[in-house]
Amino acid sequence: MAYIPLSDDETRVILSEESVSNLGSLGADRQEQILRKLIDIADHEAPPSELRYEQISSLDIYAVGSDCRLYAKAVDSLPPDGADYHLLFVFYIDETHEYDNTLLHEYNERAKRRVDELSNLTTVEEVETLFDRVNALSADDLCDLLPSE
Repeated sequence: MAYIPLSDDETRVILSEESVSNLGSLGADRQEQILRKLIDIADHEAPPSELRYEQISSLDIYAVGSDCRLYAKAVDSLPPDGADYHLLFVFYIDETHEYDNTLLHEYNERAKRRVDELSNLTTVEEVETLFDRVNALSADDLCDLLPSE
């Protein structure tokens, strides 16, 4: 069994405009399935990079069921010196699981740029300011998006 480091750092999720649009175009059951996956990632004791399905270059792929994939980038330990947070940035939701090479290249480049931007954050306050600016979601925020039962 592989060793998975545990952490008490909080994970936040950022959904790109494109992924929000993808999510909105899906049926209610699929939306709920994706939100529950994101809640599981955000609520897990392991950093999000430890929970990915696979990695293609700089891009992290998360499986949602057997046929849906989230193209994302996980960044563990923000800020790098004295971490309080982990981040999962979701670029695209691929409901058909077809791995379009053009999209993979585009999202890989976005992932690299995100990591470069985030590596410049040196304090918890800078990280929290970014989270406020881009509406980074906690597990509780994601739960609020689920339909009432």
